[in-house]
Amino acid sequence: MEVRKVQETGNGTLFTTLPKEWCKKHAINKGSMLSIELKEDGLLLIYPFTKEDTRSEITFSYEHNELYKIIDNIIGSYLLGYTIIEVISKNALNIEERDKIRDIISKLVGLEIVEETFNRIRIKFILDPNELSPDTIFSRMSFISESMMTDIIKAIEHNFDSKILESVVKRENELDRQYFLLIRLLRTILMRPKLSVQYNISPIEVMDRRMAAYFLELVGDLTASFSEELKEKAPIFLKEINIAHFKELMLNVIEIYHKSITAVLKKNRHYAEGVNDEYEKISEILSQTPKENIHLINLLDYLLKVSKATVDITDLAAALY
Repeated sequence: MEVRKVQETGNGTLFTTLPKEWCKKHAINKGSMLSIELKEDGLLLIYPFTKEDTRSEITFSYEHNELYKIIDNIIGSYLLGYTIIEVISKNALNIEERDKIRDIISKLVGLEIVEETFNRIRIKFILDPNELSPDTIFSRMSFISESMMTDIIKAIEHNFDSKILESVVKRENELDRQYFLLIRLLRTILMRPKLSVQYNISPIEVMDRRMAAYFLELVGDLTASFSEELKEKAPIFLKEINIAHFKELMLNVIEIYHKSITAVLKKNRHYAEGVNDEYEKISEILSQTPKENIHLINLLDYLLKVSKATVDITDLAAALY
């Protein structure tokens, strides 16, 4: 930390100097513009002024035998915060190629095709980052993943209802869409300091929120996979598991999962009391389960993995606290 003396001009204006190394690093010279943000706690943020880049564009040339590359490029450009993504081909794009490009666009919130010709597709991100919120998207992700787990219980209570289990699997797609949107927004915040002030989120909190979002997405993946397994092997599970006992364990896992999410959003670990105890409890039950009871072990292993993700989320809440 440096301490610099405040000076005064003849007309009473107060000023101080800027660190030379900082100015050199950010190309700050005489006449350069600086952005200044005053926070409620009195903290003054100063950073290089940059106009909002509302037309950041990237263009990709498409080869007809490399569709997978253009799909990867679209996803990567989306996550990097590009506003305009353009795909250009030397030859006409066929129906299959157009359908696959549209399919990946449909999985990325905010992307729309705004222009299309026989060999060119122009894609635009139409949402305003200033109108999005990391907490809102994070809460949406947590609601989707938690509802997926809750519906696992409903499906089991209704003799492993296949329609409920199918709906659980389908919701994973919406969870993925929200996850990609959140990653895009968090990266945008890192590139635009003004947004970090707007959302009251520091760079280290951006990193922690990104990791917490990964665990939410992981819980969704685990739940969708487990739902598919239940659907395929329902008769076996009905014979081998104590439904009442499983329901109790599942409800406990959902409760600690909800606590961990609250702890992250409130930036306070105290909201997640009992998370580690529940994880240890399930771990002990799993260790005592006969190895020949494969399906019950799979069920308990699912709960253990979700509980472990919950513990990891809670650890991030501790870092924020």
